[in-house]
Amino acid sequence: MSQKKSHPLQKICLSGHSSFGCKVYFIAYALLNDFLEGRITIRAMGLVYITLLSLVPLLALSFSVLKSFGVHNQIQPLLLQMLEPLGEQGVEIVGRINDFVANVNVGVLGAIGLLVLIYTSISLMNKIEEALNFTWKVKRSRDLINRLQHYLSLIILGPILIFTAVGLWVSLLDNSWIKDIFSIETINPQLSKLVSVLGFTFVYILIPNTTVKLKAALIAAIIAAISWYITGSIFAAFVVNSSSQAAIYSAFASLLVFMLWMYASWLILLFGSRIAFYIQYPQQARYSHHTKSLSPIVIEILALSTIKLITKRFYAKQTALTLSQLAEKMKISDAYLENVLMVLQAHHFISCNADKPPRYILSCAAEDVKINEVKEAIAQGDQSQQKLMQDLLNGNQSLVSYDAKNEAKADRSLKDFAITK
Repeated sequence: MSQKKSHPLQKICLSGHSSFGCKVYFIAYALLNDFLEGRITIRAMGLVYITLLSLVPLLALSFSVLKSFGVHNQIQPLLLQMLEPLGEQGVEIVGRINDFVANVNVGVLGAIGLLVLIYTSISLMNKIEEALNFTWKVKRSRDLINRLQHYLSLIILGPILIFTAVGLWVSLLDNSWIKDIFSIETINPQLSKLVSVLGFTFVYILIPNTTVKLKAALIAAIIAAISWYITGSIFAAFVVNSSSQAAIYSAFASLLVFMLWMYASWLILLFGSRIAFYIQYPQQARYSHHTKSLSPIVIEILALSTIKLITKRFYAKQTALTLSQLAEKMKISDAYLENVLMVLQAHHFISCNADKPPRYILSCAAEDVKINEVKEAIAQGDQSQQKLMQDLLNGNQSLVSYDAKNEAKADRSLKDFAITK
């Protein structure tokens, strides 16, 4: 039988090469796997739903903030730019959104109305963080207090920072040497592209509950911005050439087109975030097609490596590391390391200090702890896993109870093991 021939680049990359071409190949292959799994696309659909519910309250809060700075009239041009691929339907949608926002008077809402407005806006930010945390394989979200502080800062300061950056860019364009570089005809397109890249970079760095390097975020933002413009051009052609949809969907045509464009936009943002993850952790792209769960031996090696690093820094009197810093040192993602740290904490080998984010320090007398104790602790898991195992053993006689005294009989045959009491 003839064997399936693999691509030459695949052979080279799988043999251990780490060239730029191999990194691009593995990232593209990993992104394809992510798309086929469908979990990122499902989160994009969820963001479309929450956006429909929260867009007007979020814009109303931003409108109120920008109004105090006298730049509230810039919301409509920004929305028009975002919905430009929708053509006339985009203009119609922006007009309706602008009317809704203008009619929302924060000053007369009262305490309850204002709280509902803030809650709806924070819900959208929370869903965005959860989606981006997924793309970065981060399981732990910010605590409630940090979440409120972080989200409100983004809602209030975000629009101010964006329009300040745009204002600085426009002021630079008044200089003659800048005008020589960018002709008058290209000012608006260049400005639009710059705002898009800054916006994507802003989201990729500040939203996920992990440390994102500027280089990874910027490269991913450029790719996402290019993809967004290409998709926008394709979508604009689709809208122009599908006039029959208005006859089919009637008044719902604008809403349908808006939802499709929002879905495409969220999809680009989430996959851009995943690209940043793979750029920062290239080994994750290389092994993305492998099993998602770690084997016991890999978990054990990871735990021993982690506690070795923490202990070594303790005796060297070096600053303790955060979760993201430990992951960076060990060249793995936060997701794999988080569970290991929880087990080591549960058995009181390490603990967290009060820093934000917390740093992991040694909390045992290292000279009195044997390596076998650490291995046994990893095998037992954290407190919830131990409790689950105990409950299973108590309620199910068919389960095998672990007895250290019977380890010497591990060389028995499977038949003897099964039928001997």
